Amino acid sequence: MKKKTVSEIYREWRIVKRHLVKESSFATYSINIETNCDCKTVSSILGHANINTTLNLYVHPDMGLKRKCIDRMLRSLK
Repeated sequence: MKKKTVSEIYREWRIVKRHLVKESSFATYSINIETNCDCKTVSSILGHANINTTLNLYVHPDMGLKRKCIDRMLRSLK
């Protein structure tokens, strides 16, 4: 097996890194309350066999989303 040069390794890493950033950005944007995309559909688009992969990697609630969710829940109770 031929050893790879530093430039070959760097080139491969850049391709992988670019792919991860694109997938991460797409998933994070898509699984957002404002886009109305459900997690299962996004998971399928990304090619994940299990929705838990998508949920564990890309779903990270922040305070803004938590507030919106709580506000919606309170409005629905009135």
